[in-house]
This record gives sequence, C-alpha cells and structure tokens, in this order.
Amino acid sequence: MIVTYTPEDGDKQEWEFKPDRLMTTEAEAIERVTGMTYGEFGESLMKGGMTARRSMVWVLRKRNGEPTLKFRDVDFPVGDVEITLDDEETDRVRQAVLADTNLTAEQRAAALAELAADDDEGGTNEDGPKDEATSAGDAGA
Repeated sequence: MIVTYTPEDGDKQEWEFKPDRLMTTEAEAIERVTGMTYGEFGESLMKGGMTARRSMVWVLRKRNGEPTLKFRDVDFPVGDVEITLDDEETDRVRQAVLADTNLTAEQRAAALAELAADDDEGGTNEDGPKDEATSAGDAGA
C-alpha cells in the first residue's frame, strides 16, 4: 500500500508500506503500543482503524529520519494520512471478492465496480504506506 502523509506544517511524505515486510522488532513495537496482535493490527489497518494507522505512521517516520520518535508524540489530523492500494493489492482484493461465497451478487458487483472506479482514479483509497529500511526500535510509549 502507498501511504501519503501530508502534515499541515510540513512537507508531504509518501511511503510504500508492505505489512508482511515489517521487521519483527517493528511488529513487536506495534503490538506493545497498540495492545493488538500483529494479525489484529493488519485487520484494523484494512478497516481504517486509527490506532493502526497511527502506529503505521510512527514506524514509517522512525524508518525515515526520526529513529527516536515516541509513539505518544505521533498525533495528526485524520485527513493528513491517505492510504491507497498498489496494483498487486488491488488484484488480491479483486480475487478475494470474486471468491467470497458470502457476498450476494449485488455486493460483489458493487465491490468490483468500486475497485474499477478506483483503478480509473489511480488507486484504491482506503477511506479513511516508499521505504522499507530500519526497524522501529523500542516503543517509547
């Protein structure tokens, strides 16, 4: 996923965030500060959970020049962060929608139409993360 962070008082930042590429220290730090398991974090992130988004931005900022940043110091207006799915993730979601036997035909058609519309706009906005470098270190909550 692509995370775009546009703080009112700073420069726009954009990162590629792949949850399966988190270092174990990063995942453990997220678990410590959020109280969620890694699996719960992923689910919450996909559902738009703000604690998950905040912890993701925390890790990304730590990776990119703010290694001593404390979780408690990460606070931003919700509109400052936008998440879009990359093409691979969009394809996975599309395949999951097609395979989901719990969806009605109308729900499936609506989900596929939304994915197609988002593709036309250049990505899937997750309604409301480009670096995969260093670890989050200690939580510092």
